[in-house]
Amino acid sequence: LLGLGLANGRAGSLAETAKPTKVLLAVFAHPDDETVCAGVLARAAAGGWEVKVIYATSGDAGEDVSGRKLKAVALGQEREREGTCALAALGVKRPPMHLGFGDGILAKRQQRLTDRLTKELAGLDADVILTFGPDGFTGHADHIAVGKATDEAAKKVSPSSALYHAILGRQLEGWAKAAGTAVPQGMKLPENLVTVDVQQFQAQRLASLDCHKTQWTPELRSRLKEFRRGYPFEEFIWAAGGQGALGKWVGP
Repeated sequence: LLGLGLANGRAGSLAETAKPTKVLLAVFAHPDDETVCAGVLARAAAGGWEVKVIYATSGDAGEDVSGRKLKAVALGQEREREGTCALAALGVKRPPMHLGFGDGILAKRQQRLTDRLTKELAGLDADVILTFGPDGFTGHADHIAVGKATDEAAKKVSPSSALYHAILGRQLEGWAKAAGTAVPQGMKLPENLVTVDVQQFQAQRLASLDCHKTQWTPELRSRLKEFRRGYPFEEFIWAAGGQGALGKWVGP
């Protein structure tokens, strides 16, 4: 499948081989974005890695679908709590960092975002960094902006970190079904894709979805759970740095 690599592993063997000093950093735009690599976050936590998560915004420009009609600051605060809840469900012990940028306008703050992430990444000493690629996973402008800023920051101050982009490859059709959208015509499986097996962390992946009550309706959460059951793996492409390479996974 076009250079598809498969990274298999059991939680037990991970715990035996992974060093506690290993650091996995994930950089996202909004609380709930961790869903794109929830299984890997759970796998890393179970394997003794220190997992650090950065959210650029609080997601305060969204719509509250929980029925509580939260808006602006109140919604942002609740979404921050939901993100913390989701990470805890995945076994991540460290609370996430919130940078406080405006939701929906990251592209207009590109240089400021890059400068801030450059400052933060310089002190985190990550072995592996996960973020969005140029497609933003779903095409979201905030995702694209945070991925670009993370790429630039990592290359400047953390070249020893293996940088990976979360991507939809074999999962694309299932994701589109869950989101209620059509698969773009002519889509091909990306080359040099790395597929990470997260079957053993399905319970954590499913539990984390229930934290995002302001963002996802019960119906959508149900569809996302169905999607995760059908696709017990997550996909990435190596972008730069560290001991990584195209088609090679050096993460947990």
